[in-house]
Amino acid sequence: MKTKIATLTFFLTLNFLFSQEDAKRFVLLSRQEAEMTSYANDPEANALVLFESGSVQFVDEVDGIYTKTDFYKKIKIFNSEGYKYATFKIPLYKNSRHAESALNIKALTHNGTVRVELDKAQIFDDKVTENWSEVKFTLPAITDGSVVEVFYTIKSPFFFNLTGWQFQSDIPKLQSKFKALIPGNFTYNRSLIGSLKLATNSSQIKKRCFNVTGYAQPSDCEDLVYEMKDIPAFVEEKYM
Repeated sequence: MKTKIATLTFFLTLNFLFSQEDAKRFVLLSRQEAEMTSYANDPEANALVLFESGSVQFVDEVDGIYTKTDFYKKIKIFNSEGYKYATFKIPLYKNSRHAESALNIKALTHNGTVRVELDKAQIFDDKVTENWSEVKFTLPAITDGSVVEVFYTIKSPFFFNLTGWQFQSDIPKLQSKFKALIPGNFTYNRSLIGSLKLATNSSQIKKRCFNVTGYAQPSDCEDLVYEMKDIPAFVEEKYM
């Protein structure tokens, strides 16, 4: 049986050659999050995504147009089998002229009322191929019951390739949200892959939201939100 993981993909059609929203802040842990020892909907889960979000915005800078995508993730780790979810790898692409970059990396571990922040010296850059690199780090002081929080921004000059969003992964998620503010100069064809349904599927016009150097009038934007809740873990089946 072939089952597809729940993923949102985008394909860009250019109308013109040019095309942070809510930067997440770390919050105090709720008592329920701190004391949770398992997930009722999946008692065998080794970890649980409590909340995650991606928020895309287009920016016009001196050297061109970029997308800036804020990523935020909050994960509860139940046992030692879930420790691996405290390690993060951020893939970055480059070509002969342009390169993506990871900015504003912040991460911390909650152990009850104790917070341990990620030391910047523990953030590493690794070259994977000629065109791909990874920013890697592992959260400190991980133990059974830890909650980890991570925030970072990816700045990309490859605005024609708007990264999609993978709602489903190999651990369950309580809530996953993707937001984007897309200038009206672009048209992205999008598709939702997989059998899971969106809890939120919202699109509205935001007036005069994007200024481009050399153009007198700012363009309107499509302000969109896609969200899923209570997402089960994706389990691979034979012959997939």
